[in-house]
Amino acid sequence: MKLKGIIIVSVLLLVYGLGMYFLVGNSSTGSTSSNNTSNTNTKTKVNYMVIDNTSYRYYDGHFYSYSSSAIESLSTMKVFVNNKYFGDYKLKHVNGWNLINEKSEVVTFKGELLAVDKDFDVVVRSIKTREINEDDKYFILNNYGINSFKYLSRNQVVDIDLDKNGEMDKIICLSSMEPSDNLNNYYNLVVIDYNGKPITIVDERKENTASIYEIQSVININNNENDNIILYKYDGYMSDDSSYSNVIVSYKNDNYVID
Repeated sequence: MKLKGIIIVSVLLLVYGLGMYFLVGNSSTGSTSSNNTSNTNTKTKVNYMVIDNTSYRYYDGHFYSYSSSAIESLSTMKVFVNNKYFGDYKLKHVNGWNLINEKSEVVTFKGELLAVDKDFDVVVRSIKTREINEDDKYFILNNYGINSFKYLSRNQVVDIDLDKNGEMDKIICLSSMEPSDNLNNYYNLVVIDYNGKPITIVDERKENTASIYEIQSVININNNENDNIILYKYDGYMSDDSSYSNVIVSYKNDNYVID
């Protein structure tokens, strides 16, 4: 009887063990399959953009500097000049970007270049700049303590609804460099009146005003709720060794910041 009991217990344990093995094994396999599917579905797409003489890769919501050779390998790109659609062209970099048509001819253009790969969902917004008015001056004085608007080398305001809520926002770009040794009235300012809230992009004062900024473009990416802003930046504006670059401003964590 004891031997029979031992055999029965052993068989029951074996059956239980096999059952748990298949149950856990199938569950684990199913979990792995699910994870693989999730990883595939959430893989972020890579896109490409050219702004003037600089090329970028756009990945996971960020812009990264990219090689010109990689841009040249693309078949064609959607090209905008001065924020207006110019056509689809292949880009080749020789002392700057050249536009190549389907006949392998160089197409000349004059103005600010913006190009995106054909799979990149980018809308280039139509913008118009104006000079600051009294309401803008009050906004600047009230939020930034600036009351001198003389000797403005840059005086730009763009009225645009950045978040599509039906209320106009303002992008304000000011640079003042008074022709004297007094640096107190030197400043560079790029700010946004965003639904009545001041957002600071650039605030340089006194001796730190070596760069000058301009509003270049406003674009929308992948139908995002908020637009991106592209600035033109002159470095060493008052020196013999000047250069320029682009600054991309993106909306992240409830704020506009330089990307």
